[in-house]
Amino acid sequence: MTKLKVLIGQRIAEARQTVGLTQEELAERIGLASENLSRAERGRSLLKTDKLIAVADVLGVSLNDLARGREVIPKPIETPRRSRAVTRLVQRIDTLDDETARHAMKLLNVFLNALESKGR
Repeated sequence: MTKLKVLIGQRIAEARQTVGLTQEELAERIGLASENLSRAERGRSLLKTDKLIAVADVLGVSLNDLARGREVIPKPIETPRRSRAVTRLVQRIDTLDDETARHAMKLLNVFLNALESKGR
């Protein structure tokens, strides 16, 4: 297991969790068996380039983010329904230092997961 495989796998897992996807959901979106994605996230294998590109696209990160060790914070996915307030919030998080941004994203995910579990 090479260090690069492990680091890329960790970054994929972190970005996937940050956007709220399961391994199965991400694997389905990129046309990959969930077992293969699991092996890649654990650093046991490296995805082929076309699958890495698909992962980056789905998660809203760049290949550079996955490969070079920058903190992986997905970029906002622009949709017509995205409100300006949400876009501003994401932009504010992007201006934070890596550790503070990571904590903010985790806190936001906990809050949103709590809302989901209440059926909102």
